[in-house]
Amino acid sequence: MVGVKARYGKYVYDRIASSGEICLDHDVTVMPPTKYLLPAKETLLRFKVGDGSQAEQVIEAQPRAIIGVHPYDIKAIELLDEAFVSANPDPNYIALRQNTIIIGVDCLNPSPKAFCPSMGTQGGGERSQTEGGEGCGGGGSAARHPVPRLYL
Repeated sequence: MVGVKARYGKYVYDRIASSGEICLDHDVTVMPPTKYLLPAKETLLRFKVGDGSQAEQVIEAQPRAIIGVHPYDIKAIELLDEAFVSANPDPNYIALRQNTIIIGVDCLNPSPKAFCPSMGTQGGGERSQTEGGEGCGGGGSAARHPVPRLYL
């Protein structure tokens, strides 16, 4: 499971060991969640040279959930789907997408320089619940830290 964590005053997607690590009221992350769908490094092919040379395609896709994805990042993933599933099918990308559950949340505290509108998404205005939540760092009341709407 991957989610947004506070680290050194910034927000990052990283492995989550416990629910207390998850931050759902973040503004922007250092890297987008698309890094899990288009990794910077991956093995695409294994081959043997010489007598009896052979090559085999490598598709490695472990099941994962990504928690805390903002609407504009979900829109970006939809654009990647269009490029790598519909237009130019990429078996590695397709395998990663089929093994990934994306759980989105509203952007409750958008950065002043957020580009939500340019992606056709809203940010910061919609609060659907106020029950139970705490923001990153804990210690807050539900009134100060509304629970963002989840998109499944």
